[in-house]
Formats: sequence, C-alpha cells, structure tokens
Amino acid sequence: MTSYNWTLVATPEGAAATLSGTSGMSTELTPDVMGVWVVRLVVRDGQLDSEPDVVQVRASGCECTSDADCDD
Repeated sequence: MTSYNWTLVATPEGAAATLSGTSGMSTELTPDVMGVWVVRLVVRDGQLDSEPDVVQVRASGCECTSDADCDD
C-alpha cells in the first residue's frame, strides 16, 4: 500500500499557514505571509521510503488571478 508523508520544512517568520493534509496523494498550501516556504514529500511503497522530494515556494505580494497577471 502506497503512503504519502508531506512536511512543511521551512516557513517565513510569522507564518501560521499549514498544509491542507499530510498523508494524501496531494496537498495544498495557501501562504499567509510573503517569503520562502519549503515542502517535502516522502512516498512509501509499503516496503521502502523514497528519497525526499523537496519544493521551494516563493510567495510574493503579487495578487495573481492567472499566469498572465504575474510575470515571474
């Protein structure tokens, strides 16, 4: 049985936001302060853990409603 372990590894100072879930196939993060957020995922196939996959999310003050709104 495959399992997922999401972890919020680093957050900007003063952050209070959390991941929407830590054990599902996917998760969501809605940053509440600007800065760098680091999220890690480890997948277990029932026998072995994967190497951690880490993503860095940089939250800025831009209020984008579509990709075209923010040129980053």
